[in-house]
Amino acid sequence: NGISQLMSNLWLKGTKTKSSQDIAEFIESRGMQLWTDSGRNSFGLRMNFLKEDLEDAFGIMADIVHNPTFPSDELDQLKELTKVSIHKRKDSIQRFSFWHLNKALFTQHPYRMAAEGEVESIDKIDVQQVKDFYARLRTPGNMVMSVVGDIDTEQILEKGKKVFGQLPGTSLELTTLSAEEITVPIESEISLDKEQAMICVGFQGTEIKSEDRYGLDILMSILGSSFSGRLFNKVREEMGQAYTLSGYSMPGIGEGGIYIYVLSKSENLDSLKEVIQKEIEDVRRNGVKDKEFEDAKRYLKGNFKADLQTNADLAFQATLDELYGIGFDHYLSYDKVIDGVTKDSLKELALKYLNWDQSVIILTKPEKKEE
Repeated sequence: NGISQLMSNLWLKGTKTKSSQDIAEFIESRGMQLWTDSGRNSFGLRMNFLKEDLEDAFGIMADIVHNPTFPSDELDQLKELTKVSIHKRKDSIQRFSFWHLNKALFTQHPYRMAAEGEVESIDKIDVQQVKDFYARLRTPGNMVMSVVGDIDTEQILEKGKKVFGQLPGTSLELTTLSAEEITVPIESEISLDKEQAMICVGFQGTEIKSEDRYGLDILMSILGSSFSGRLFNKVREEMGQAYTLSGYSMPGIGEGGIYIYVLSKSENLDSLKEVIQKEIEDVRRNGVKDKEFEDAKRYLKGNFKADLQTNADLAFQATLDELYGIGFDHYLSYDKVIDGVTKDSLKELALKYLNWDQSVIILTKPEKKEE
């Protein structure tokens, strides 16, 4: 737990021919940008550069992918920084609350773990484990490369094969796990040294490859993620009780999650829970209205386009979609897929996924001060 993020942060700390300082100077001298990612399902490198620097970009990228050294002294420093970050989890009411929520929502699935790990798991990770983790997953069959810009596609394909096609590694069997089904509602109250309070409601969601994910996006937009959503209007406009609120679906590998949260005052949490439950039950019983259905679809399609405005954004989206088996060009059909969702199907999805008897509720309240 935490090894992927540690490895990703250590990845740029040197290769067999370059120190971390050499890499930084190389990137800065050419006005490039280079960074690593480690998420819930994958890790990778991202790079922005000018067209005329294509050769240099491929060269430094190849060196980093083929020859990372993962220096032990740098790992020790990163482990200490990571543990500081873990201890600061309580500094954010949202981070702390969702950490508790996911532990209850995904009891048998890796999503129950925080990406940065725990102090105990971080302490146990050594350099050899980091190297083995990287070597096991860095195989050609487990790798996707996307290049977006004013490029010659045949040239890129040839260069990609030459630079990365000979990576060592055998075929990789990745394990897919499912979460243990929740059969009774789970509610926990936790305390935090904050003036604000928060309610988080979670449900087990759906797979990345499932068609249900698009209807759930629409449904959660109607309930809470857009400024015209029901919870936004009900809680903020009518009750005036929230500082921040949202609702969204996060599809995953083997399992996903559906989340609703409201940041407010401690004395409001019980009434907010009633409002959330009431709105969910209304959708389950009566479905959604024509206008909110069409508004939600327009909102999602507009946001999707806005999120893909740069070459870097598009490359990242295409890479993940291809890696997860959806297809690199999936973004081209997004509007069509959203438009293909029917209003009647949203009621079915609400009945399938938003069952209050299978919910997890976390109530985060301010610590009681001693008088």
